[in-house]
Amino acid sequence: MALDTPIQVKPRTLVVLAVVAASLYLLYTSAASITGFQLRASALEASLNETKGEFHRIAEEKSQCEGFLGTMNRSLAHYETGAALLGGALGECRNRTTALDKELVVCTAATATAQDESKASHAALGACETANANLSERMQASGIYHLKIIKGAVRSVCCRPGIAAVTWDIGSEIICSGPYSMNCTSGETNYTVVF
Repeated sequence: MALDTPIQVKPRTLVVLAVVAASLYLLYTSAASITGFQLRASALEASLNETKGEFHRIAEEKSQCEGFLGTMNRSLAHYETGAALLGGALGECRNRTTALDKELVVCTAATATAQDESKASHAALGACETANANLSERMQASGIYHLKIIKGAVRSVCCRPGIAAVTWDIGSEIICSGPYSMNCTSGETNYTVVF
């Protein structure tokens, strides 16, 4: 046979060849698809396993965070209780400070009043001491004058010419006998003026 001669193929053979070719093509593409699906399924399974690992890690972190959050909530409750107690103590301290401030104002006013009264008392005492000194001087002058009068009266009533000394006493009048004595010459007597 020569190469130039055309090959005759029966239509049935062509159909069988076409079906075989199509089957081979389908088988090839199916195998490639199955292989691709298997590769993608393996990749998805690896990704799923990685995601599961990530999920477990996140779940563990969440559990740790929840534990930490619980601890923090207990601490916060403890601090809030402490803050409430401190707030109460602070309020009590403020109330006491306010009361002490009021007492200080009253005490300051009482001190000012006492100082004013003390100044007035010192002024009155000074005036009284001045008046007392003046009165003492007047009484002393009056006593000296009284003694002069008494001496003159006793001398004129009890002393007679030729009598050097006499005894005498005084009540509502001068008596020429008594516990007091007088030198009739000098007028000296042991009588003293008592205030």
